[in-house]
Amino acid sequence: MPENFSKDFPAAPINELPSVQDLTSGALLAQRWWDVKEAGWFGKTLGILMMRVNVHSVPSNERHVLHDQPFDIRERLDFIFTLDQYLANTYPKSAPPGDDGFFYTEIASMLGDKIHPAFDDKLLNGQKWTLFGVVAPANVSIESYAIPINAKTFITMSFEYAPNDGVSIRKLSANGANAIEDAILNTLNVNFSSASEFESIVGDKWVTHTVMDEYLDSEAEIINRLFGDQLRRLPRDELSPKLQKIIGLPAL
Repeated sequence: MPENFSKDFPAAPINELPSVQDLTSGALLAQRWWDVKEAGWFGKTLGILMMRVNVHSVPSNERHVLHDQPFDIRERLDFIFTLDQYLANTYPKSAPPGDDGFFYTEIASMLGDKIHPAFDDKLLNGQKWTLFGVVAPANVSIESYAIPINAKTFITMSFEYAPNDGVSIRKLSANGANAIEDAILNTLNVNFSSASEFESIVGDKWVTHTVMDEYLDSEAEIINRLFGDQLRRLPRDELSPKLQKIIGLPAL
């Protein structure tokens, strides 16, 4: 990790042996802060970049978005819905950007009759992580990466961009915050033992299918569960033939 940690928030020891009891609330493995300044000796301090690495046990399926069964993170789509439940548990007060709360897009959005995932793929050193973001109060932006480490546990690495008053996220990123994140991600790797349960997760589909592939494989079910009630309230002529079929409108 890059040096020159924040003077206000010194580095804490790395937790190499989290207890099983800690996992239910997300055991903190590592936490670092970096002051981000403009170039030059007298450059203005623009804000702070915060990095947190946590290990979590798979949460209970309380939202029942796609199904009512316990999550099976050996399936890529189920892992995405696991992360949705994690977001709901971690940032319970969601609100539109600009309000005093957290905001994240739930699972997916729709434009016309096309579905757009709120999650994305991030290939880091040959390992496929899942990328997602949160808008936080005080103009903080959180970018997170997640990967399972066995059938019951996953890791998140989060970068929080916290600009000072009057400083944009873009300026904070361009003046060094992005470079710090990239330096860490360029060497990020999870070493699995040969006996790791992850071996049963990383099949060909996990490697070859993108998040969008997973959504398209279950497109009709996702659209019905997430948007079906809303779509059925719209006039029929506002729905494409594809959506009319998905939500079960009788053919004319």
